[in-house]
Amino acid sequence: MNGSGPSENIRHLPIFPFLDEISGTLAREGLLLLSAETGAGKTTLFPWKLLSLPAFARNKILLLEPRRLAARAAADRISSLLGEKPGRTVGLRTRLETLVSGHTRLEVVTEGVLTRLLQADPSLSGYGAILCDEFHTRSLQGDLGLALAWDARRIFRPDLKLALLSATLPKEEIALAFGPWPVREVPGRAHPVEVKYRPPASGRETPWDGAARLCLEALRPPRPGHGGTILCFLPGYREMHRAREILRRRLPEAGTEVLLLHGRMPPEQQRRILDPAAASGSRVILATNVAETSLTVPGVTAVVDTGLERSVRFSPRTGLDHRETGKISQASAEQRKGRAGRNGPGICYRWWREDEFREAFSRPEILQTDLASLVLETSLWGAASPWDLTWLTPPPQAAGRQALELLAGLGLLGPEGRITPSGKEAAGLSVHPRLGKMVLDAGSRARTETAAVIAAFLENDDLIPGRDADFRERLATFGAWAAGQTHAGDADAARRVREDARRLLAKLPAQPERRKFGAGTAGRLNCEPEDAGPLLLSAYPDRAAKRTRSDDPVTSRYLLASGRGAWIQGELAGEEFLVVADLDGGEQDARIYLAAPVSLRDLESGRAGPLRETRVLEWQGWKPRCRSEVRLGAMVLKEKPAGLPEPGEFRNAALSRLQDRGLADLPWNPAARRFLARCRFVGQWGRVAGWPEFSDDRLVASADSWLLPFGNWRGGAVWDETSLLHALEFHLGRERRLLLDQLAPESLRLPSGSGKRLDYESGDVPVLSARLQEFFGCVTTPRLCGQALMLDLLSPAGRTVQRTRDLDGFWDRTYAQVKKELMGRYPRHPWPDDPRQAKATAKAKTRRRKK
Repeated sequence: MNGSGPSENIRHLPIFPFLDEISGTLAREGLLLLSAETGAGKTTLFPWKLLSLPAFARNKILLLEPRRLAARAAADRISSLLGEKPGRTVGLRTRLETLVSGHTRLEVVTEGVLTRLLQADPSLSGYGAILCDEFHTRSLQGDLGLALAWDARRIFRPDLKLALLSATLPKEEIALAFGPWPVREVPGRAHPVEVKYRPPASGRETPWDGAARLCLEALRPPRPGHGGTILCFLPGYREMHRAREILRRRLPEAGTEVLLLHGRMPPEQQRRILDPAAASGSRVILATNVAETSLTVPGVTAVVDTGLERSVRFSPRTGLDHRETGKISQASAEQRKGRAGRNGPGICYRWWREDEFREAFSRPEILQTDLASLVLETSLWGAASPWDLTWLTPPPQAAGRQALELLAGLGLLGPEGRITPSGKEAAGLSVHPRLGKMVLDAGSRARTETAAVIAAFLENDDLIPGRDADFRERLATFGAWAAGQTHAGDADAARRVREDARRLLAKLPAQPERRKFGAGTAGRLNCEPEDAGPLLLSAYPDRAAKRTRSDDPVTSRYLLASGRGAWIQGELAGEEFLVVADLDGGEQDARIYLAAPVSLRDLESGRAGPLRETRVLEWQGWKPRCRSEVRLGAMVLKEKPAGLPEPGEFRNAALSRLQDRGLADLPWNPAARRFLARCRFVGQWGRVAGWPEFSDDRLVASADSWLLPFGNWRGGAVWDETSLLHALEFHLGRERRLLLDQLAPESLRLPSGSGKRLDYESGDVPVLSARLQEFFGCVTTPRLCGQALMLDLLSPAGRTVQRTRDLDGFWDRTYAQVKKELMGRYPRHPWPDDPRQAKATAKAKTRRRKK
């Protein structure tokens, strides 16, 4: 190992006395869980030590870092321990830079790089160990890398050594998933940190306002180590810029530097911030959670923590990723606080109330983000299913299935989830599969370069925001900046878009139509804003959208091909068709944040997937109306009238409607309802062998045999009131019709001589309604099928006096009182003292003529 040996400062790091034991354990056992407190030196001294051991001399070591900034800092620090610069013994591989040589024995890489190395060579020949640093972050790429590495170790490389490093490790979960691993723990060396809670001064205070306020408070003496560095955590790039603007206005012109620390900054700027020699003066470092773990910002004596972080969460319900700014966990808050206690006593200002609830740990990213990239990688690996691999946290079933459907729709996966040639090419581009598909399908050189710029924009969260949701505005701004005509709102952001687009173009598989990219990527990139819509269709076929309603001149509603509703404000609200690149997951309709217009011809071109022509049958009552529709997903692009479907299809459609809506949807008239009720009465009480069942469920289930033969399949209403009654009569049969008339007649003759229609529909037994005088002379209640009828006894005016199934009891208990109340009101009607002996009548007494 190069270098003159460890200096005194690293001898004082907590991990130094344990290095021989820890490195020996990994060399012997091949597996290791290393739990070391923040600042113990695990990121730098542990791999540095491994370089000196014979067990690691023949093969290279991979050190995984979850973020580019941490990877670069680790490579710099370990190289300095060897008296070298990165690129010799210690190399660096990230998405943005590669510094390796033939002498490199330790490669510090970001997690996505490990995935690419394993996919290129599943046996990982030439590498002997993988060290996963800051494993507690549980990033999607980290979990994927571990799953692939474990599979490689199981199948190809039993000698491949694996170590997981963190201050907090889920040891029990690891044991359940992978079996027992040797565990080594190293105590930390943290100084006391005072915590002060400074919640928002008002409900309108923004995170950048709060951060600036607390930074200014931290800059005022007295505080521990006054004159050092204040490290301020904010959720994102824009918040950092706004906080810097406020601080620059309110700080003195000289004396305190205000710097940004983020993963996309140039290496020289990062090294300047992390150089201990630069920490002598007063500084404010505004950072995202990249500074939470892995790297040490020198000279920090105070931390300002807004308690927020930017994360992406996937909703299986909408099938979309949703960007959220949410609260950090208690564990993250402790990690941030610890930054102030690395070198001595410190202070931490928290922008929240002390009693505010926070989750203990952050959820693994695999549980809350889009799984399309992960599923494509597992398919490229050769797994029949993502769930065939061993995971610390298995991918959620719902999100995994949606990812499989998306990739199949993009043509990146074929039957049984097998990766297609296009899928292999897309996986090698290291962008989201949607964007990889777009770049691969772009066609001409100019369009491919525009597609690469679009992909760079979308991979970087809309770096150059515009006034409107129109994506063409972003591309026009970038194009003007690239041509030197004007400056983008943020020149650094535009430069990042250009660099990412060039890197993407350099990864494209060599094909004849792409041979000229070498010259194009060195000079100015083509960027045609009007190509945005057609290109985005390849990436987001499920987000093609058709306008369904205009609420006002600048707000319109759209239906997406996926079936989701969405709305947009701005100039694009006047477009009939859009393709949507970014939207949220609103409970009702999603809001569109970024889109581009497309034409009907674009939608019919096949870029958004195959069109489907279908015949739609609608009903007006039971009259059919047919039309032909050309659909793209849930969207109707064209429609025209069409003839009736084939008889078999027509019958099935009518039967399906009946099954969906039930028997009540048929065109019932009073005669059909009475007939059905009589049949049901006999079925319940008649005890007739072989009597058909007339329940709703049974009639719907058997409609193909008794109802369909009476349908009109030549046009007009399929069934009307007459055909429905005939169908029921046919279902009962001729012989049982005669029996029905005997057991459940439509009407019954009363002792008065009048005939009264029976009501079979009001209850389990028929109801017979008549004036009570028509029942004089009756002792017992009339019966049908052995059941006493429900008698509705009426007054001479036709109002109900009593409802009873016990006529004899009515005469005994109630008649006398009824007579007393009504005979004075109706003197022309008979009111005998003994109704059982009286003659029934339906008539009143004859009036006497006046002489």
